[in-house]
Amino acid sequence: MSLSEAEQECFILTVGAQDTSASFVSAFLDFILQNKDVYEMLLSEIQSLEQAGALSHPVAQYSETLTMPYFMACVYETLRLMPSVSMVLPRYAPSGGIYIEGIWIPEDIEIAANPYVVHRNTNIFGFDAEVFRPRRWIDSSPRRLQLMNRYFFAFGYGSRRCLGKNIALFESQKFLMQLLRQFKMQYVSQNQSMRIENWGINMFFDQFVRLKDRPSMAPATKTSAPGMKIGQDHSDNQLPT
Repeated sequence: MSLSEAEQECFILTVGAQDTSASFVSAFLDFILQNKDVYEMLLSEIQSLEQAGALSHPVAQYSETLTMPYFMACVYETLRLMPSVSMVLPRYAPSGGIYIEGIWIPEDIEIAANPYVVHRNTNIFGFDAEVFRPRRWIDSSPRRLQLMNRYFFAFGYGSRRCLGKNIALFESQKFLMQLLRQFKMQYVSQNQSMRIENWGINMFFDQFVRLKDRPSMAPATKTSAPGMKIGQDHSDNQLPT
């Protein structure tokens, strides 16, 4: 292993499922706090499940967050529009070369795609691909949904996709669910000068959010289980059509 390769491995081990998860959480909060209707829809979905006793207390299980269509739509839409890793993800052309969109790529030539760009393809994600619209993951036809899932590139693709995908989603979804259940949130100022810088990972600066305790949405009726198998592969979970 060369020094350059060792440095890259160290970088991945340092930021994987840590800085990337923080970036996702920041983007998720930014999108929902700037879209009041989305925020209210999320709270309504959570309240309905609370009243039905469908969420564990005091902390929801990861498996429960997967059953929430609108919450998961917001997760997918955030990762689509603001993938934590917004840089090219390189691969080498296979032995013998390959044709891509009618263009011949000789073997061992490095090729790459950027999820930030792929996710804005209007032929795949619709004419409003630049807009944060979670319901595209709910209202789309089965064929369109299959197409969007096929080109969903936030964690890479194939055998070289992010090894930390499952733990990143596990911790992020449980954390965001708890924030929404436990606190009322709003930006300290609607005119705050938050900025985002792309360091290979999207970094959020000066994002100030005010939290206030939220009264319990419903009496506790379900106790959290000791836990779930974190290593269980949920990578093939898809949103309901």
